[in-house]
Amino acid sequence: MQNPTTPSMENPASENRVTNHIPRDLHFSVLSNLPFKSVNRFSSVHRSWYHLHENPAFLNMFLASESHYNDHPDVKLLFNTNMTLSPRLYLCSGEHFKIESELEMEFPSSFLNKNLSILGSAIHGVICLYEVSNQNNVIVWNPVNGQKHVLPTNHAENCISNVLVHGFGYDHVHQDFKVIQYVVNNGVKCLGSRDQSNSFWQVYSLVNNKHTKIEVAFSVPFLHYKPYDGMEVYLDNVCYWLGRISEDDQLYLVSFNLAKNKFLTNTPLDNKWVRYYDEYDFDVTELFLKLVVIHGSVAMIIQHTDPFSFSIYILGEIGMKETWTKLVNVSPLPSMKDSIAAGKKGVIFFKAYEKDGKVACYDLTTGAVEELNFGAGKNIRQIVLYKESDRSLSEKRKNTCLLEGINS
Repeated sequence: MQNPTTPSMENPASENRVTNHIPRDLHFSVLSNLPFKSVNRFSSVHRSWYHLHENPAFLNMFLASESHYNDHPDVKLLFNTNMTLSPRLYLCSGEHFKIESELEMEFPSSFLNKNLSILGSAIHGVICLYEVSNQNNVIVWNPVNGQKHVLPTNHAENCISNVLVHGFGYDHVHQDFKVIQYVVNNGVKCLGSRDQSNSFWQVYSLVNNKHTKIEVAFSVPFLHYKPYDGMEVYLDNVCYWLGRISEDDQLYLVSFNLAKNKFLTNTPLDNKWVRYYDEYDFDVTELFLKLVVIHGSVAMIIQHTDPFSFSIYILGEIGMKETWTKLVNVSPLPSMKDSIAAGKKGVIFFKAYEKDGKVACYDLTTGAVEELNFGAGKNIRQIVLYKESDRSLSEKRKNTCLLEGINS
């Protein structure tokens, strides 16, 4: 028997009692501050909430209320002009993101004059850089205190391995920075065999300074394009990336829990979003997709080329393909090219057509476009939100080593 005090969608009178005395603006104000996952779940409470994502008033409030996630006044921009063998990183601050400084990259010789890319996000002031053409070269770095740590290489015995980085994140449970890698034993000089079944996944722990092999009972989709700019993100203890099991296979959003060192469910993408380059079809590939975090949820920027426009979808529930929900569709935008990143309060950064250091900043809530000029000769490839921190990379590892010594 239904509890008489519980509102039901089948009982309009009960529904009215719940909402009649609550102003609509208050509904929107409360719901707009929730992650989209929660908004999606609350949609069944009241008929008028079912299509909230299609309501312009609610959408503006939702996008503008990102302050809970990334609108701290100390948040800055870190951008990478890495298109040559002389990568340079710059820190920008202020309302219009003026260049504050160029970061001194005093790295070991193995990283000098290399094509370096930022893996994922900046977390607690720490970033992870990898060499695009040789992803055995990975370094974790805090630009504020200058601390850095080069990841040790870890090859399978008697094999020459091709390491592909897939995610960088922070394990809040164990207070540990981690890097996820796919080790591809492609058969070259691998015990004289060309069997690829020896390939495996591993996670590197900064605390323990070692790799741990991840046991999986199924095939895990992996990244097929490099560099991976915009194809992987980190959010709340989980790393996400866009991957396929093979080049002509279904594209998935893969999720990995850093605290449990465990793969979660894979979320398939709608096939109509993703097609392949060939002589007949020049539509959308992974190169035209960008994973971002909007309002505490994983979202996807889908770029269309003719005319240039873009759509943004946000995921309601991990593993549920049907919960991808379109937030906005904008077209055309002739002054913009590739989407680079999502910023504060519903702002999307786009690379301009000219290689002159210009970036277009598009406000989803107002439709306004602001041009940011970072200086001639700067070909902007990556932008990440960055909050300075003096987080130590060595203290936790030292404590762990002391404990291991005592226990032994």
